[in-house]
Amino acid sequence: MDEDGRRRLVWPLLLILAGVLLLLDQLGVLAFTWRSLWRLWPVVLVLVGLDILLSHTRRGALLFLLAGTAVIALALALLPEMRTSRTPATAQLYSYPAAGIESAEVSIEVGVGELAISALPDSANLYEARVWYDKAHTQVIAEVEREGDVAEVRLTSKHDRWTPVGATPVDRWEVRLSTGLPISLRVNGGINRTRLDLRALLLEELDLNLGVGEVEVLLPSRGPYTASIDGGVGALKLELPADARARLRVEEGLGAVHVDSRFQPSGRYYVTEGYEPAEDAIEVDIKGGVGSVTVR
Repeated sequence: MDEDGRRRLVWPLLLILAGVLLLLDQLGVLAFTWRSLWRLWPVVLVLVGLDILLSHTRRGALLFLLAGTAVIALALALLPEMRTSRTPATAQLYSYPAAGIESAEVSIEVGVGELAISALPDSANLYEARVWYDKAHTQVIAEVEREGDVAEVRLTSKHDRWTPVGATPVDRWEVRLSTGLPISLRVNGGINRTRLDLRALLLEELDLNLGVGEVEVLLPSRGPYTASIDGGVGALKLELPADARARLRVEEGLGAVHVDSRFQPSGRYYVTEGYEPAEDAIEVDIKGGVGSVTVR
């Protein structure tokens, strides 16, 4: 194999590395985040260096293939996610009473990790949030400001450490919101997996800014409310109940868009049967990012 042919092995080996990581993540063997892949960037330098070093040997291509495979295997073996659980050691419960509150504006921002939002029925609290995090390197902020009978809730985490080759704190959030109060919800995504089960909430507005990762959103069947979703990098799955009366606008990005057949095209929109002039209609606006969008 000539020198150009040997150097063409560098990129296939890198693709194999990325593919192995993603496959192990999908199979549940490896607790993987996108930053895990970025932390392996020095592998590129090692492979290029091996290519230069072995370019003058008689069996350079074979030696390069063997050495490159060994480097990838070693990198995977040393990856922190291969040796430790993603669930941080420290767990903390945050909550706030709902007494005297008539409506709430909730803002949630999680950097790296997992986020699950669901309903909090039959509770005297406005919200309850259980957070697993690295206490040594992560600051969790849970603030509530009140103006009359309106509460502004801010839940976020800040990391004091991240390097391409170092361990990055990974959080896990489980947030439950009251079903007895109208709620405006804003979620800013980082690099994480997100699942929003909002079906039982009295939702007034949803503002979702996606980051990197997989996002699943289950919306309530009754409005009126608006949902604005800014696409990031990854897969978005949006589900509306069968009896919902909704109008949907999708601004396509770089990726496939699949909209269920019960949403009929109407100019720039997709609408369900009975959308107009329903007083409980739902408005959904999706701006596609890089990845797939599925609406059902």
